[in-house]
Amino acid sequence: MQGGRENASWAGGGAPASAVFALFALSGAAGLVYEVVWTRMMILAFGSTSLAVSTVLTAYMAGLAAGSFAASRAARRISRPLLAYGAVEICVGLYALAVPALASAAGSAQQVFGAGTGGSFMAQSLLRFLLAFGVFAVPAALMGATLPILAVRMAPEGQSAGFRIGLLYALNTAGAVAGASLCGFWLVPAAGVRTATVAAAAVNCTVGLAAAG
Repeated sequence: MQGGRENASWAGGGAPASAVFALFALSGAAGLVYEVVWTRMMILAFGSTSLAVSTVLTAYMAGLAAGSFAASRAARRISRPLLAYGAVEICVGLYALAVPALASAAGSAQQVFGAGTGGSFMAQSLLRFLLAFGVFAVPAALMGATLPILAVRMAPEGQSAGFRIGLLYALNTAGAVAGASLCGFWLVPAAGVRTATVAAAAVNCTVGLAAAG
């Protein structure tokens, strides 16, 4: 009984801690599906695997860092962290569905502004990078905000706080490994980029609704 009460208290009396840990693992899987899919999109845009991977990784790392920093500053003031976490997950899923349209708009902007680069490969590559960065950094920042928000509810200050936060991060990372593997080796080859995106967005929205509920 004591373990059950502790398990519930980690989640603030809402969803059991074990359920929240599972949801965060699924979130990690969805996040890496996006990374694989968006890298493939950038390969088509750049015509170069190295430039595409560099662009997506830079946007991801910068976005994750910015989102984590901002959320860590504000997390203690959030009265309902699980609801906030759920809202962020839903926003990630909805934004992901809009990425193809946003990427297309960025491509059109690149054609317009690229006319002023004089055909310079470096200038056009930099312009393409900045436009792609603007598209991908936003969802990455939202993803980066999730851990600090959850940490406030799942790991109240105490001797075991470090272990609980570490467990959250470990499960999210394990989910990310699974998501990247399944997407790269099975989902995209079998169903295509669009289906992979919709599937990952559905996971995010389901996670968000479950957490908020």
